[in-house]
Amino acid sequence: MFENQLEDQIFHFESVEATAVLQQANKGLVSLRHYVESHNGRISDETLQLDSNMVHWLIQILIDLAPNQPKLSREGLDHLEASRASTESLIKTQKKLCEQINSITKHIVKCCAALTAEEMFTKQLHKESDAEKEVLDLKRMQDECYDWIYTSKVLLAELTSDESLVDTNPPKREVERPSAKDQSDWPDISSERRKDDDDTIGAEHVSFEAISRGGLTERRRLGRSGGDDDGASSIASKSAKLGFDALRTIAQLQQQLAEAEARAAGLQEKSMSLDVALRDANQRIQQLEANQHVEKK
Repeated sequence: MFENQLEDQIFHFESVEATAVLQQANKGLVSLRHYVESHNGRISDETLQLDSNMVHWLIQILIDLAPNQPKLSREGLDHLEASRASTESLIKTQKKLCEQINSITKHIVKCCAALTAEEMFTKQLHKESDAEKEVLDLKRMQDECYDWIYTSKVLLAELTSDESLVDTNPPKREVERPSAKDQSDWPDISSERRKDDDDTIGAEHVSFEAISRGGLTERRRLGRSGGDDDGASSIASKSAKLGFDALRTIAQLQQQLAEAEARAAGLQEKSMSLDVALRDANQRIQQLEANQHVEKK
């Protein structure tokens, strides 16, 4: 009898202990999930704020790099001057942004490298076609961050004419070379290429095929050098010129939009005046008709 009671107590004690362990484990999982969600939310908020600051900095430096537009209105010029930032402020902000980009990029890569590698290994076991998708996405994100840092230094060097600000090498891309078997399956288009090359001889531009970041090929044109190195524009200058053109287009569109809004406001005021006049005329007509009806009676 005593042994049965002892066994029941031991079984009850073990059941209580197992239940308590499960409850503690459940609390731990809930706490861990909340921590992960909070951490992800914080990183997401920091990334969104950093992205907004990066866009704002690019707009400010493009405003300083863009030439003055004589066709802008006085209000447009005042707004442009108010939006300008000093060179010292741009350099200071760029350094801060680059530090933040480096920090958050390293943190994300450190947290996701093992996860993406495990996901790739799992997909390879299941023989899925996009096994390296997550790894490539992580590498692309890292490359784009380094691209922005290098581009910001090039823009600052263009603004200050100080090439020492570009203290890093241009980003390099490693393109996987196709195997001999894949190359044997390709169609022979050498004759078409020779024809394209013959067409470009003596022309202003030379066409060539470039490999994009996704591994696809696209046709591009390269301008021929005129032999004058002093008058030739650098790659950074061409990139900045594209930014200037885009900025000028935006300024013109904003000016046209403001003028269209002003015309629309004027038309709305005229419409309201005509509406009031029309109502007055209708009231007078109704009053005249009522008077005529009374006179006939």
